[in-house]
Amino acid sequence: MKWMPLAFAFLFLALSACDLVADSEATPTVTQLPSIPTAANTPVQETTPITTTAIAPVTRSITLTIWTSTEIAPNSDVPGGAVLLEQLNAFENSHPDVTLFVELKTIADQGGTLSYLRTGRTVAPGILPDVVLLPASQLSSAAEQGLIFPLDESLEQEAVDDLYPVAQELVQVDEQILGYPFALTNLQHLAYNGSAITETVSGDWSQLVTDRPGMLIYPAADFIGAELTAHFYREFGGTFVDDLGQPRLQAEPLVEALELIQLGVSEGYIEPLSGSTASLDQAWQVFQGNPTLFIQTTASFYLRRLAAGASTNLRVAPLPGPGGPVTPTVGAWTWAISTPEPARQALAAELIRWLTSGANMGEWSLESQLIPARRSAFEAWPQDAYLAFIQRQITIAQPMADGLNNTVLTALSDATTAVILGIDTPSESAAQAAAAVQP
Repeated sequence: MKWMPLAFAFLFLALSACDLVADSEATPTVTQLPSIPTAANTPVQETTPITTTAIAPVTRSITLTIWTSTEIAPNSDVPGGAVLLEQLNAFENSHPDVTLFVELKTIADQGGTLSYLRTGRTVAPGILPDVVLLPASQLSSAAEQGLIFPLDESLEQEAVDDLYPVAQELVQVDEQILGYPFALTNLQHLAYNGSAITETVSGDWSQLVTDRPGMLIYPAADFIGAELTAHFYREFGGTFVDDLGQPRLQAEPLVEALELIQLGVSEGYIEPLSGSTASLDQAWQVFQGNPTLFIQTTASFYLRRLAAGASTNLRVAPLPGPGGPVTPTVGAWTWAISTPEPARQALAAELIRWLTSGANMGEWSLESQLIPARRSAFEAWPQDAYLAFIQRQITIAQPMADGLNNTVLTALSDATTAVILGIDTPSESAAQAAAAVQP
């Protein structure tokens, strides 16, 4: 394996695909010609053995190019990276005539993987990948542009049925499976110290704010914190796109959502520091210093804190909402086929099936602290209370809302922090947020 600085790639040696290798090595054979029937008075002609000389097969090699991200890479510096490297090596060992070439790309709306794919189709098709890692939110656009190809015929039904319902929904467009989900992302919940907060934690926001068993610290100045407001907004019927698919925020449900935030501030439930907290790491530092705090976190961040030695007294609860817990939402990392060549598609599909098998996904997801997309993968995880909680949450989860992009989240974050810090009223903040996302 070699790191190639100019290409930002790992080179994996000695990989092969059984269905793509040249004809098996032939052994010289002797072909005996049959006797030719003759008339009764004609002597039988003896046949002479004819020896055919085998032609040495031409050894063929194929390079399978994989585009992935810095977050999911065969790199020991990345959680789960060493496991991914081992799994790629195992694939190599069973395919000695194929070379895997892994490049790290930026996953972004602009200047990221999709942009490279679009440009490369016309400028440099020879350097394009065969397998590509994409967020589920980009699959539909990529397929419409002919940048990825359906996986339906390459998957066993068992592998599809093993996916959680939300994972299936994330990758299916027009009844086609455009990618196979590798990990579920952005599952959010509350965490708190069970030794200091012993009361039952209500899932109703107003009730929780009134009972106030503790205070909430969360990164309201970050996208993660803005999504709490987004959850409230959706519960009140708000959408993030209009009938034409253009971004928009509706004033009335957003005012209602921000009024819940204001209620949390006025009742002393939301820690005022939340208004200037811009990351989960910052929120966690405050959380660790006060055992009576709640924190809004993601499952992945929480798992990494546990792996780093966080207190065993921690407990979790769903995000509260108007009238009861909000419906959890998730995104997904997905592997997709991006080569148009049938033979290479078959090999790409084989690699995807290998990486996303229940056993391999389970081993990798446990080490990477990411939530696997299929049920059988959890067999590799320790069977504890947190695992049971996570499984309940993703069983009822829905895909992240259409249109909840960075522009919308920035507007929601600005509106939320303005309310928490007392700069604007919910009505003023909602109006400014709606104006900020107008196309």
